[in-house]
Amino acid sequence: MRIATLALLGSLMLGTEALAQDVQEHRALWGGFGLGAGLDGDEGNAWGIDAYIRVGGTLSQRMLLGVESAGWYGSHLDADLYRSNLSGVVLFYPSMRGGLFLKGGAGLSYVNTSISERTTIGGIDYYNGISEAKTGFGATAGVGFDIRLGRNMYLVPELDWYLQSIGDTDASFGVPSTINIFAFTIGLVWH
Repeated sequence: MRIATLALLGSLMLGTEALAQDVQEHRALWGGFGLGAGLDGDEGNAWGIDAYIRVGGTLSQRMLLGVESAGWYGSHLDADLYRSNLSGVVLFYPSMRGGLFLKGGAGLSYVNTSISERTTIGGIDYYNGISEAKTGFGATAGVGFDIRLGRNMYLVPELDWYLQSIGDTDASFGVPSTINIFAFTIGLVWH
């Protein structure tokens, strides 16, 4: 009887420990980075590389406040495209169990489009290029999921949308005044 009672208590303790692992533990400071692929839907569906770095503080176990720098690089029709947002972000966890979160934020955007061409004269390569860079309003929204790797470390798959509104542009250069980037990243975050 004593062995059965100890086994039952041990099982309950292990079950409680496993259950506690599902609770998100957000501490004072947190940060992370991610890398993935993104789509610029306004430039003929151009694919590119997307990355972010994010740091912040914990308001509560369900709400985090931070700063995020996200960038996308790709090419389309011989043009090199660079898009980035610097935003204040809020991450909201609807439940303290599980790692689902919603992200939203606003800030600044930076857009750079450059075109270069090579001309060979007498066996010597000459490069000529033009570029246009603009800044404006930027916004971000996303959804992700924290997968616990260790006590404070999480693997984070995330789907994001970045809006960039840069106002009037040179129509002959072909940069749209509003740009939408859709990105999927895998990141590492610590809380």
